[in-house]
Amino acid sequence: SETNGGDGIQPLKVNENGETYFELPPRKRCTIREWGGNTLVDIREYYKKGDQELPGKKGVSLTVEQYEIMRDLILDGTVDDIIQELVGDADED
Repeated sequence: SETNGGDGIQPLKVNENGETYFELPPRKRCTIREWGGNTLVDIREYYKKGDQELPGKKGVSLTVEQYEIMRDLILDGTVDDIIQELVGDADED
């Protein structure tokens, strides 16, 4: 099932376990889930088996605290600045 994705970039979906997720094409998914009493932001590769999409071993689960650190570095422009430096360096080669 799908819900409104806010600004329309990626629609939010709900999986068979009731967990909210969105696609990170190709073949990746970001799922917000509860596991072992913790809320996790899980970014993982998925693969097709028949008509099912199943989670692969490659991925990372961030605690809310880890996610907040990353979010803050994205929102304040730090990540974009570093990316721009690297892209600029690549253009100079």
